[in-house]
Amino acid sequence: RVYLAMVWGKIQRPVTVHKPLGRDPRSRLRMAVVDFGKPAVTHFTPVAYGQLNEIPVTLMVCRLETGRTHQIRVHAQHAGFALVADPVYKLRGAGSHSAATAMQTVLAEDGEAFSFNRQALHATHLSFPSPSDFEPRQQGQSLKEWESELGELHWSEFIAPAPDDFYSLGRAAGIDLHSFELEDAVIEAAKAHQQSLVRKAPNY
Repeated sequence: RVYLAMVWGKIQRPVTVHKPLGRDPRSRLRMAVVDFGKPAVTHFTPVAYGQLNEIPVTLMVCRLETGRTHQIRVHAQHAGFALVADPVYKLRGAGSHSAATAMQTVLAEDGEAFSFNRQALHATHLSFPSPSDFEPRQQGQSLKEWESELGELHWSEFIAPAPDDFYSLGRAAGIDLHSFELEDAVIEAAKAHQQSLVRKAPNY
């Protein structure tokens, strides 16, 4: 699974968050990084930069190794770059960032205003092999050979273009969601996801 997310701040380097997630002990409606939580890993890769309401923002390609509730939003907050317009997982003491987090109006570069009333997150790519294609490692077969066979499996891929409101948000920030750089980053993240699943395949 590969997602697009727009976050507050200018994040110049890829970030991987490997922190367990569970129910927030202070609020059962929220998730949080907690010692007793389930393992969770999120990879964030910055691909473009812009501004919203004169505040720096970064477009991230997010790759999940796990699928926990609110994983991207919680891990982003933990890393210090909460999602744009996220009304729940905000940054404490972030000044103007917090003031704009629950924004109802975005002022575009051309001066036109529009509303954006949800967290800036979109599931853009999903890929997986058919479980029936997995073959157990044969006796005497080297691990390298077996992993090579897994890597040659056919993967079904599904791509969901960003919805209109997300494109409008990108235009307001001065970020091109049709760029080749973004497309390449999504494909690269999808390939990394496939490779990580092959490495995790059960070794019978």
